[in-house]
Formats: sequence, C-alpha cells, structure tokens
Amino acid sequence: MATLSSVKKHAESSPLYMVSAFFHLFFTAAAAGAAWYYFRIWQVALGAGLGMLVLLSIWGYLIRWQGSVIWLCRLQLNFAKLNLLPKDFVFWDSASPRNLQSRIEATFRTALETAQNNEKSIVAQRHTLEKYLGSEASRQARTSNAALGGQLQKVFILFSDIRGFTRMSEQLTPQEIMRVLNQIYTALGSAIEAGDGEINKFIGDAVLAYFKRSAEPEKEKDDARKAVHAALEMHEKFGKAIKSIGVLSEKSISIGLGIGIVAGEVLMGNLGSRNRMEFTLIGDSVNLASRLCGIAPEWEILVNEELAMMVTERFHIESRMPVQLKGKSEKVTPYCIMGELRDHQSLGV
Repeated sequence: MATLSSVKKHAESSPLYMVSAFFHLFFTAAAAGAAWYYFRIWQVALGAGLGMLVLLSIWGYLIRWQGSVIWLCRLQLNFAKLNLLPKDFVFWDSASPRNLQSRIEATFRTALETAQNNEKSIVAQRHTLEKYLGSEASRQARTSNAALGGQLQKVFILFSDIRGFTRMSEQLTPQEIMRVLNQIYTALGSAIEAGDGEINKFIGDAVLAYFKRSAEPEKEKDDARKAVHAALEMHEKFGKAIKSIGVLSEKSISIGLGIGIVAGEVLMGNLGSRNRMEFTLIGDSVNLASRLCGIAPEWEILVNEELAMMVTERFHIESRMPVQLKGKSEKVTPYCIMGELRDHQSLGV
C-alpha cells in the first residue's frame, strides 16, 4: 500500500521512451556491425543483431511497463485532486504486468462511483435547500454570488392567515401547536404547488406565496386562474386537515382560513446583510395582499380589481364595499371569489 506522497513522487518521474527507441536502433546496428567486422559472415551478423534486438525489446517492454505505472500514479493523483477518490482509497505506486490493468480499472471504477455518490449528495443537498428556501431562492443561491438586491417582476401574491390561531394557542401546548401547524401547512403547500406556486415563507400562522405571471395576455389569464384555483384548493384542503386533527375536535377548537391575492409587481430578491440574507418579495402589492388577507372573513378569498378582471370569465366574483386599508391613501374595493362558475351554474346560482 502506497501513500499519496509516494504516488506523487512516481508521477513526477518520466519514462525513457525516446531513449528506449534510440537504444533499440543503435545497439542492434552496433551488434550486427561488430559481428560482420570480426566474422565476415552475414548469418553471424544477422544473428547477433536479432539477439540484441530481442534483449532490447525486453528492456523496452520493461520501460513501457514502468511508464504505465507512472501513468497510473498520475491518474490517481489527478483523481485525488478532483476529490474523486474516497479517503480510504488504497493508492498504488507499483504494479506487476499482470495486475496493472486491474488496478487501472479499479481506479476508474472507484472514481466513477465517487462521482455518482457526489452527484447524489449534491441532489440531496439541493432538495434540502429547497425545503428551507424554496426552489427559486435555492436556484439563485446556486447560480449567483448571493448578492443583495433583486429584480422587478410581475407575479400573483398570496397571503393566507389562520383565524382563531391566538385562541387555539391558549389551549394547546407548544408541541401540539407545532404538530397542528405542520399538518395544516402540508395541506396548504400541496395546493399551492399544484397551482405552480411557491411558498416564500411561513410567518407564524400566515403563509406568503407567489405564482408566476406570463407577459402574454392569454397565458397571463391562465396563470391567474391557477392562482385563484389554488386558493380554493387551499380552503378545501384546510377544511379536511382540521377535521383530521384529533386535538382540535377533542378540545372543541374552531379555526378558519382567510386568503388575499393580488396581481401586481414586486421586487424579488435578497434582503438583509452580507452575512445574513433571505429571498423575499418587496413592494406595495405584497402589502396589499397582506391587508386583503387581514380583512377576509373565514373561508373567503379577497382579490384586487386587476386580478378579478383576469378571472371573471372562470369564477363567480362579488365586489365588496370599498374599504380604507392601513397604509393606503385611498379606499380599495375588494373582490370576493365565490367559486368556479360551473359550480355556481350547476347549483342554479
């Protein structure tokens, strides 16, 4: 068993290929010439030349064999520099002609297995990172220098908030609250992901999510429909989730869900300091979505006028009285999503 330093030492040596070729030609000619000079018999000269050629061929084979060993050492050294060999890898700085090929194959096989394991590890780390940051934030962290700042983008921003959370917190232990929230967020997350949305963050009992928004008018309407449909699915899944949570029924705890969605423009990027930052959405549209969510009664979805106009052909929508929202200089007219039009038409609404 060799060490990395001994492998490096062998890798830095050079096989004498050119010297070997020169000696083949020189000594073969010299042996034949000397035999002819002394004996003047061409058969003797030929035999001497062939004999010397055989000896030199054996010597050349040994030189090439040692050259292959040096190549094996260089191969191991390069793979080690690329972290393609495990820490417990057995290095070789020598090999017999019989096991040289097997050692080369073993080195390549180990490097390939290590590369595959590294790839699996990277994929697993990326999935873990996405769980904490979301796919977009994870992608930016991998492909950029994680610089502060962002870009303006048109999106659909969704805020949801659990009604009755404070009362529930008074009746449950912190461990129970954690389990309840995890079950609820799992249900809400599946609805958001099904609508091609992404959760940006959990804020206590609230969820901030966003949905892509195409620049093409027709596709934009389809994106808007997905966002609104995801909100309806969130209500449905939320209802099923709270019915399945035993501790809520045991203690007669009643909670609901309010949702606000806004079609708008946000600054999407990294906020914070150089040493600690988070991927988030900034802008008046985010504040408006939060305010609409705040005034939405249980089991209702309030949207702004721009979004309502995009989905009016697919959903039953009712306008509400204009309200003065905190931080807004003028009153805002909320629009309530009552359900998909086909559902209301089938019920005769």
